[in-house]
Amino acid sequence: MDIFIGEDYVVTVHSSADLKLLSKFFKECQINAGSRATYLDRSSGVLLYHILDRLVNYCFPILNKITENIEDIDEVIFAKTVPDTVRQMILLIRRDLISFPRVVRPQIAVIETLEGQEYPFFKEEQEVYFGDIADHVRKIWDGLEDSKEVVDGLAETSNWLTSHRIQEIIRVLTVITVVLMPPTLLSGIYGMNVPLPGGVDRGSMLPFGILLSIMALIGVGMVTYLRCRRWM
Repeated sequence: MDIFIGEDYVVTVHSSADLKLLSKFFKECQINAGSRATYLDRSSGVLLYHILDRLVNYCFPILNKITENIEDIDEVIFAKTVPDTVRQMILLIRRDLISFPRVVRPQIAVIETLEGQEYPFFKEEQEVYFGDIADHVRKIWDGLEDSKEVVDGLAETSNWLTSHRIQEIIRVLTVITVVLMPPTLLSGIYGMNVPLPGGVDRGSMLPFGILLSIMALIGVGMVTYLRCRRWM
């Protein structure tokens, strides 16, 4: 929002057709004599202060919402599985933490200028007024910086947990494959239509039982070996 100020006027220009916060403020001054006396009957500088103060204070609920979303992510990120919604929430918060500082950062220099320099349209101690707004803007900026660090940490943690869980799944699948590989090879060999040892008497179940026993022994041996090597 652009603001033009002189000794007896304040003009605000903004791209939105209706800036609700500002419209509500001026409507309050129109219908309430007490508000009109507080905000409009003193000086244009005081009116400027109240406009800026309301705009800056409007940023705090946005910052609080970002903080709440970060806390929600923190509660579910260490669940057994990281849902896709967590990653989407991290991306959305990162988007907010990119766009929000682009709005807040330029205002710090503007408010500090109003705080440090004297202007003829401000007939009262302006440092007392704009110093308060400057503190609020710095507090918002510090909150955004802290939120950015936390979100970056949560994003790294989410990526690490996802990678770790994928590695665990691959490890389990690899162990299963290694354990089943020798029995699979043995069954494949004895499934060939060629003469093989132990396959003379086709009417007996003894060779089949022996073959299953050998497969089971090989599987148990592989599991024992992997446990001794601490691979599972």
